[in-house]
Amino acid sequence: MSKFVCDSGTLTITGTQIENLCLNNVSIDISADTVSYLCMGDSSWQSSAAGTKSWTCSFETALDDTLGVDLTNTIGEAGTLTFETTDGLAYTSITNGAIITSISISAPSDDYATVSWEATGTGALGEA
Repeated sequence: MSKFVCDSGTLTITGTQIENLCLNNVSIDISADTVSYLCMGDSSWQSSAAGTKSWTCSFETALDDTLGVDLTNTIGEAGTLTFETTDGLAYTSITNGAIITSISISAPSDDYATVSWEATGTGALGEA
């Protein structure tokens, strides 16, 4: 079994590229819808066919004043996401292929401040 460790990320929103995000965690969820159908004479067994694919992504970064992006104005903006692992595997969205759907800032008194991001893909997610 291979273990992949995500060690860097890049986010480009409205032309502003944020490189080498200080990532705490990344989660990419990929799914496919199915279409169910029943053919006459199949003894009432339902069949399914692959439908459309989709993906979502959530990740957490350190809150850093060098991010260079106005966090309050990125909701609903399209961006390009790229996450790379220490083993050279990378996942990336197509250009402007992710919409930032949620940003949450957490600033506890006894730890570093973080930003939690959520995005929904608008096209294919690929290995780079």
